Amino acid sequence: DPRLYPRPAIEDIELGYRLTRTGHRIILARDVLATHLKRWSLVEMVRTDIFRRGVPWMLLIKRSGTVETDLNVKPTQQICVAFTGLILLAVVTLPWNSWAAVVAVLGSVVIVWLNRDFYRFLGRCRGPGFALAALPLHLVYFTCCGLSVLFALFQWHIVNRVTFEGSAGAACRKRVDQGAGPIPQPFLARVARRLARWTTRSR
Repeated sequence: DPRLYPRPAIEDIELGYRLTRTGHRIILARDVLATHLKRWSLVEMVRTDIFRRGVPWMLLIKRSGTVETDLNVKPTQQICVAFTGLILLAVVTLPWNSWAAVVAVLGSVVIVWLNRDFYRFLGRCRGPGFALAALPLHLVYFTCCGLSVLFALFQWHIVNRVTFEGSAGAACRKRVDQGAGPIPQPFLARVARRLARWTTRSR
């Protein structure tokens, strides 16, 4: 629906949710692979992962009440996000805490173990050195996932909710009262609205 996603975001996922809510089945052909013909910079990848994918998807899950267990919301991936946060905290406290390095290393080991099939795949394709070098970028990805959740929950609880209305899957944006009282500071409102605009901002 262009009223929900005027810019490319997660409109395919939202369409899938609407189809399944009306009783239709979607059969996923997992053996079909495709490649996006697009040049990615690290900055653009991070911005897209957070503001065009992570935040809109989390808001979609909240307003639809869907419990997502597929794609990138599996329990193991949630654990990886938590351990990535622990690693970042350990790195920040490293100058004052000698045990922080141990925590960071152990956290990295846990993430590699939970994603061992992925790293085996990288090792088979490009060698063990490439697989090891991919770990920092993998941590960036999990950091994006964690920030997406935080930004989406901030927007959901403090500013507004987006709800579906009408028939035949028509959707529109609507502010609804959360019963949480007024926003404590105008600054928070401005920040949250800016985050909301980033979810539909063009390149």
